[in-house]
Amino acid sequence: MKKIIVALLALCLVFSVAAQGPKAGGGGGDAAPAGDRAGSETAPAYGAGEAARVMDRLQLRTEERERIRLMLEEQEGELVRVRAELREMQARMTRLMLEERVNRQEVERTLRQSMELELRMRMIQAERNIRLKEMLGPERWANMYRLAQMVQAAERAGKLDDFIAKSENPAQIRAMLQILQALF
Repeated sequence: MKKIIVALLALCLVFSVAAQGPKAGGGGGDAAPAGDRAGSETAPAYGAGEAARVMDRLQLRTEERERIRLMLEEQEGELVRVRAELREMQARMTRLMLEERVNRQEVERTLRQSMELELRMRMIQAERNIRLKEMLGPERWANMYRLAQMVQAAERAGKLDDFIAKSENPAQIRAMLQILQALF
């Protein structure tokens, strides 16, 4: 029975790490700040008009976008490295589970290493969000987060291009995509 439980836990880790891989499009961030992921799969669809209103409330200036871009670049290398290490842990775990006699100690060690890497990744993302909130203030940060939710809902529905095209300022939304995908 213990073997089955360990195997199931290990497989859960493998699949959860696979799900944490970088997004297509090079964004690489999570859908929401740490602790705010509940119900994200059932987020309502948003309209382009609502996105325009949120962008108006956000009032992000060009120099602010540049400061945010520079802040994101500071830690991007570390995030890329951590994600690569997580993929290595996933491959190691798969190899361990495929062995005829599973080495429980090695499985546990690999799981612990994976958890430490996941924590490091989440901490980098949380730090980015804290710095952004300090830079923009709580109200503007909340508007940016809301816009990120809209973009992600459109992306999940396969309607991101349509969402951008229907917005009042498509160029501004496109400029924000890199920031939104890297932060949230």
